[in-house]
Amino acid sequence: MLKNYFIIAFRNFKKYKIFSILNIFGLALGISCIVFIYSFISYELSFEKCYPKADRLYRVTHTSIEPSTTRFWAPTAPRVGPSLKEYMPEVESYGRVYQINALTFTIIKDTSKTKKFTELNGFYGDPSILEMFDFEFIAGDSNNALAELKSIVISESMAEKFYPNELALGKTIYIDNYREDFKISGVFKDNNENTHIKMNFLIPMELLRKYIVDGGNEDLYN
Repeated sequence: MLKNYFIIAFRNFKKYKIFSILNIFGLALGISCIVFIYSFISYELSFEKCYPKADRLYRVTHTSIEPSTTRFWAPTAPRVGPSLKEYMPEVESYGRVYQINALTFTIIKDTSKTKKFTELNGFYGDPSILEMFDFEFIAGDSNNALAELKSIVISESMAEKFYPNELALGKTIYIDNYREDFKISGVFKDNNENTHIKMNFLIPMELLRKYIVDGGNEDLYN
C-alpha cells in the first residue's frame, strides 16, 4: 500500500512539476518558519531559568515618564534595595549589582615574572548575590567570600588564566585601575547558561560606596 502511494506521488510530481514544486517549497518554508519561531521563543524564554530560585527572583527597574515619551531604565538608585527590604515584609532579600568597565590586573609571581590581564564582565555586588543566584563555588566559602572590602571573587576560567595549574584562592592580585591589592576569596564555576548578567568577577558593593563617599559624593549614593 505504501509503495503505491509513493508511485502515485512520483507520477503526479512528473506530470505536474511546477504545481508539485510550489507545494513542496511551501511546505518546507512553513515547517522552517515554525521551527525558527519555536527556537526563537524557546531561547528568549530560557533566560534566567538557570537559577534554582528563578521563580522568586525579580528585577526592579526604573520607569521615567516624560512629557514626550516614557523611558524604561535598568538602573535604579542604590537605596531602592534596602528600602524595599525595610518596608515590604514580602521581600526576603535583595542584591544589587553595578557593572564595572574593563579592569587591568597585574599578577606578580616573582620579580622576573609579571603578567597583566584586562578583564570584562566585572561587577560590584552585595554578598547576598552569591546566595540569591546560587553561585557554585569550587574554592572558598560563599558565605563570607565578600566579607572584606579588598576581596574579590573570580570565575573558574579567570582563575585558570591567572594561575594555570595553581590554586588561585588566597592569592593577592593588584588592580591597576584602583592601585590597590585585592585578595582572591573565592572561585566560582563558570555559568554558560542563558543569563543577561555574565559575571566574570565580583567585588563588594560596600567598596563602591566607600569610593563614592571618599570622593565627596555620598548624596549621589543615597
